[in-house]
Formats: sequence, structure tokens, C-alpha cells
Amino acid sequence: MRLGAVAGSSRETTDATVGVCGDRSLAWCNGPVGSAEPVTADVVLEGGEIHDGTGRPGVIGDVAIRGGKIVAVGTFKTQSVEWRLDCRGLVVMPGAIDLHNHSDRQVVDAKTRACINYLMQGCTTMVTGNCGWGPVNVGEYYGKINRAGAGANVVHLLPQGSLRRRWLVPTGEPRRVRNFRKWFAWPRRRWPMGPGGCRLD
Repeated sequence: MRLGAVAGSSRETTDATVGVCGDRSLAWCNGPVGSAEPVTADVVLEGGEIHDGTGRPGVIGDVAIRGGKIVAVGTFKTQSVEWRLDCRGLVVMPGAIDLHNHSDRQVVDAKTRACINYLMQGCTTMVTGNCGWGPVNVGEYYGKINRAGAGANVVHLLPQGSLRRRWLVPTGEPRRVRNFRKWFAWPRRRWPMGPGGCRLD
């Protein structure tokens, strides 16, 4: 998520719950971690109540982010910070994951792809393809998302219901064995394209 692309954000302050996601999780820290050397960061979330996702009580501190990764948590000195967000009175936490989401179409629609409604609730990852419905060409779907961008991360499940409709629904002619072969072969060909799994309901 690029903070600059999110409506309502600024270099000085924000009025929403702040969700943090990155390759380095807040949960890796056993409490606030200070740094003796000044930290260079793209963004510093200052003075928020930090919850690391482990269930421990929150602590007041700062979070520094550089290159999309968390580089410091707690109390530390900074230098060369592009954005400082005043998070006093707000919660800073790892981004929540919505495991059952139906924004398959909305995440590729120019009007809704920013996913502001989810980001404002601290949700930074959505799992689509639920209830057996959704795009079956995973590579093409991810391509659309990546070209235009999206406010949240997307993990797409290969939807068996849509696969069945593609190959097994009668079209006026008898179902043929070759259709069943296509039905079984399609997921195997699509797996290298990166689906997060297959939804069987």
C-alpha cells in the first residue's frame, strides 16, 4: 500500500486507525525496540498505541518504515524522514486479513480499487474467490490488479464453482468426457499463476 495514494492521508497527521503491514512483523518484537543509531525512514508513525498481534497490552511508541518494511519499533532517533504521521490517540497494529471477502470485481474497478472502506478498518489484505465464485484465470486477474494498483493486498482462491460453470454446465449438447478432463486440467495449469488455494464450497 502506498500511503500517498490513500485519500485523507497527509505528511503530518491522520485521523484513522493505522494498520501496518510489512515483511518484518511487529509481532517479532518482545516489546518496544530502541535503536542506538538514528533511523532513516520513508514514514514514521509517531506516538501511537502499538499492538503487535500477540495479545500483549499495547505500548506507546513509534514505528519506522523504509522500503515497505518495518525497520524500528519503540523509542529511537530518526534522520531523513520523508513523512511523519501523528498517531497520538490512535492504534498502530499489523494489518488485518479479511479471509472471506467478495470484492473480486470491486478491486479491479477504478471507483473502488483503493479499498478505502477496508483500510479505514485496519484491513490490509483481502482473500477473494470465496463461495466458489470469482475469476478463474488467476494470472489475468492478478495482472489487472497489478497494472492499476489496489489499496489492499489480494490473495485469490481458485473458485471451483466458477470452474464447474466454465466446463460442466450443459450448453445444449451432452456433456463429454473431454469436458471433465478440461475441468481437472485447468486448476493444474493455473497453479503456477499464484492462487492462494482452491475454494470448494
